[in-house]
Amino acid sequence: MRLDKFAACVLLLALLSASVGCGRGYSEGSTRIRLYEIDRPYSAGVGAPMISEVDKFTYFYKDGTKPYVTDEVTGSDELIYTGRSGSVITLTYREFTGESSGELARPAFFQTLTYDLASSPIIGFKKHKIKVLDANNEMIKFVVVSD
Repeated sequence: MRLDKFAACVLLLALLSASVGCGRGYSEGSTRIRLYEIDRPYSAGVGAPMISEVDKFTYFYKDGTKPYVTDEVTGSDELIYTGRSGSVITLTYREFTGESSGELARPAFFQTLTYDLASSPIIGFKKHKIKVLDANNEMIKFVVVSD
């Protein structure tokens, strides 16, 4: 089957416009953002988050142009101070997952933690090392030593 010049030009233009508009494709990347700084003193009241982190996901065009979806939150987690009894402090770890209806806590990702400060003022959970400077039934003062 033989095409005339006009039909060949139309076909060529259609192929070029399809490859320019839709052929870029995309890449994606995930970023973990911590909402605290290492070696900086903080305080938190009972029931308040001590440290928090957020996972953000971004889609980029493969040619390096700006993202077409920017910083979609896909999850977060936090460590919450829940009080002190004697030399023992309690914390709660909560992990959230991003949902289309908003962020919802996953019940399987709640964990209660207890630490005896009489043995050491340094506490550890997952990758975090935290030095407790002071803790009472109202608040905790601490420094994140490493993560």
